[in-house]
Amino acid sequence: SYANLLTLFASYDVILIVLNYMLIPRAIALPYVLAVVLEVQYGSKLLTCFHSISFLVSYASLITHFLYRFWIVAKFRQPALFVSKSCFRPFNIAWFSTVKFYAGWLLCVICFCAFLLFITMKITSSEGIIAQQTAFTVYQHKFGGEIRRGWVIFDYIVESRPNISVIFLTLFYMITRGIKFSQVSTMAYFTYRRIATAFALSAQSRSAQLRLLVTACVQGIVSS
Repeated sequence: SYANLLTLFASYDVILIVLNYMLIPRAIALPYVLAVVLEVQYGSKLLTCFHSISFLVSYASLITHFLYRFWIVAKFRQPALFVSKSCFRPFNIAWFSTVKFYAGWLLCVICFCAFLLFITMKITSSEGIIAQQTAFTVYQHKFGGEIRRGWVIFDYIVESRPNISVIFLTLFYMITRGIKFSQVSTMAYFTYRRIATAFALSAQSRSAQLRLLVTACVQGIVSS
């Protein structure tokens, strides 16, 4: 089951690397304006939003990764009550190898990303605004060339008034990312603490578990 998890998460990371290389994302930060675009000929706002949101999936995979690593090291023995209740199934290592786990995990990730994609498409601006024209000019000066399609504009001030919806959307993204990073950090801490205090582990097993933990931590830093 752990091999399946590693294969799933590593494959997704490879896909992200390839997409990032092919699409070449660019960000323009101006006073009260954040503009994001992809350097592709046939870009669209939908593609730009999808590319940005796809990186949040890495946090979901890392949380699952650390949860699995922690319970492997902890060798948790669950009472019969825990086994019978679906809400405690994450404490059962065997649950990670079931088809229901992968299907449920994928469904949750897809639904959450679809929700983020929908609200980002609805709230952010894309064309016909002064902020976009300013972003065009800055892009031409900074990167050269010209891109007219696929812009996602976070315009925080519109007609001298705060754009409340865009501000709340940005705060939502920041809070979501902060929560995910906190969860990953917490699971990493508990996993390391368990490895350090698990006297039942042999020196070889302890070393192997620490190497796997370091690998997952590096993956988390790269995803950030």
